Amino acid sequence: MLVASLLSIGGCGSVSHGSVSPTARAGLVLTDADAGKTFQLRSGRVVLVTLHQVSGYTAWSDLHSTDTAVLAPRVDTRKLAVRGVTLGSFGATAAGKAQLQATSSVSCPKLEVCPALARAWTVTIQVT
Repeated sequence: MLVASLLSIGGCGSVSHGSVSPTARAGLVLTDADAGKTFQLRSGRVVLVTLHQVSGYTAWSDLHSTDTAVLAPRVDTRKLAVRGVTLGSFGATAAGKAQLQATSSVSCPKLEVCPALARAWTVTIQVT
């Protein structure tokens, strides 16, 4: 109740300039915890992804859609991420199924032998 009151007060006297924040259009906001899950999304909506680096591993990289005709990458207009945070934004442009994927590997100091372990982050999105 208090939050709703503060939000309505914060909007008093404000002027809209016609732009909508990417978070307001987001149909899905995904994080590390969503790995392995499947989601439904309507065409025209936006998927925002925020992944955090795990201790002992490199930052997530190669965040991509397996079908850019269904989930197209978009410029992520959120503020720059802090070190160890990977941001991504994808627009649902057509009906179909696509996966969002990213990888991370063991962080190994130079000239040291380390296991070739990797982590994968994958979600499946069905666009209607």
